[in-house]
Amino acid sequence: MTSNSKGVVRTVAIKAAFQRKGLGRVLMTGLETFAAQQGVISLEVNAAPDAVPFYDKLGWTMMDRSRSNPLMTKVLSGFEADATEGYNQPAVVVLENLEPPQKRPDYYLASFGDITFDHVNPKTVHDILWSWSQGYMTATAAEEMLRLDENKSLEALARVNGIPEPAEAVLSPEEAAAILGDEPVDGDITFHVRKRIRDARLPSYRRSDVEARKLFEDLVNGR
Repeated sequence: MTSNSKGVVRTVAIKAAFQRKGLGRVLMTGLETFAAQQGVISLEVNAAPDAVPFYDKLGWTMMDRSRSNPLMTKVLSGFEADATEGYNQPAVVVLENLEPPQKRPDYYLASFGDITFDHVNPKTVHDILWSWSQGYMTATAAEEMLRLDENKSLEALARVNGIPEPAEAVLSPEEAAAILGDEPVDGDITFHVRKRIRDARLPSYRRSDVEARKLFEDLVNGR
């Protein structure tokens, strides 16, 4: 436990013979309960890369995926901020009548038949192309991830795979964050905009979606 009411989780492991029995979840639930009883507000962990899906299922948030052991964090139950704190009365009425945001699964059912793709952490050619197509990634980012040489184009690769090109221009997370007026978290200006994408408050990085979200947040916040 650190001086600012944060706790650090280290070396969580279940012996191979006892894995896939739900013991990891039981262990972490007990740890979180104990930490909250000691006054810990949030926990962080440098997760082994293959343990990221485990923490993700337990509600942890990715803070820094660039590290060899990605940094993840979780605010403990009972310490979440009041959703209406600091808002004027009309905004409170709007907020109280909203359905709570639902976290998208890692594999989100897209609106093209039964096609699915990982828009949160795309790695395969299929997922990268669909993320670009549906407004979750700029063309430049997709090209860099696919490592296309000068003889190949993103559009041509999409046609070969039967994937439509984006309907409109897509902003980078940094550009979207600037439009939304976000403040950085631990130096990461994209933290809040990526969270909006993940829990479906922001449908995509298309300019029209970002500007519509900006108008809504201005209304809610009385700006």
